[in-house]
Amino acid sequence: MGHGPFSHAFEKVFSLDHEQFTQRILVGDTEVNAVLRKVSPDFPQKVADVIGKTYPDKLVVSMISSQIDADRMDYLQRDAYYTGVSYGHFDMERILRVMRPAEEQVVIKFSGMHAVEDYIMSRYQMYWQVYFHPVSRSAEVILMKILHRARQLHNNGYQFTYDPVHFRSFFNQTFQLEDYISLDESVLLAYFQWWRKEEDAILADLCDRFINRRLFQYAEFDPAKEYRKIGKLEQLFKEAGLDPEYYLVADSSSDLPYDFYRPGEENERVPIYLQMPGGELRELSRSSDIVDAISGKRRTDHKIYFPEDLLLEKKDEIPLYADMLKMLKE
Repeated sequence: MGHGPFSHAFEKVFSLDHEQFTQRILVGDTEVNAVLRKVSPDFPQKVADVIGKTYPDKLVVSMISSQIDADRMDYLQRDAYYTGVSYGHFDMERILRVMRPAEEQVVIKFSGMHAVEDYIMSRYQMYWQVYFHPVSRSAEVILMKILHRARQLHNNGYQFTYDPVHFRSFFNQTFQLEDYISLDESVLLAYFQWWRKEEDAILADLCDRFINRRLFQYAEFDPAKEYRKIGKLEQLFKEAGLDPEYYLVADSSSDLPYDFYRPGEENERVPIYLQMPGGELRELSRSSDIVDAISGKRRTDHKIYFPEDLLLEKKDEIPLYADMLKMLKE
């Protein structure tokens, strides 16, 4: 409920937290708050405490914030349906049937272990085949650069042909809850359509790329070994008149499919426990070879994004473009 337009990309640009906005919507003067108060006057705050993970009953919190929770099971199935892939599908009905309440979290009956394995692997595949797909990331990179450019132009006093009235409070960090709620994807897309005609060449080009799906190409990139390469490419881009801030973007994606308990660590994850036939609880990876194989292993993918169409267009005319293209493809 608290997500802004284009979800996490919008959050990253303006340093926002959708969970905080969810809580503000729940306890603020909103229609949602009015509906929840029909249960009891303090019910909106109780729901907000669950979202904020401060609700005293940890079992309730775990149902929406754990390694197997309602949120993850919902978005995996929904995203798989809308993207038309099969990766995110798993037997949710089976998982619901084998869930059991424990003192502080939901546990899984041992006979349901294979359904949970399927869920974890479905999540793993969705992240790498859909959420972290290089084309999806290219679109997100351009989207974020559009917002960065618009904010920079605003801060520099640029006179927009199409004034970003809906963004001013975000650029100035003075926005209120109603400003946040009023923004959605359709508002942003309308601005992107208008900004294709802006005098600022970078903003116009980025918006045109996003609207018409002229996305950046990508190449594999290892920041630990190729950090010097980035510096050289940035210099070449500048010499060729391409601002590397907007046209040479290193992007990294990572995910930890499943983790065992690491007490005291930042953002520690409560593992999934199986309820054994005798009643004792056992951490999932101790019984599942499949889960054990990926437990605690963070997979990270690095890519560098660039406008290959521009480099190809002028590589025969301007040697620098050919040099850049060669370096990116090496």
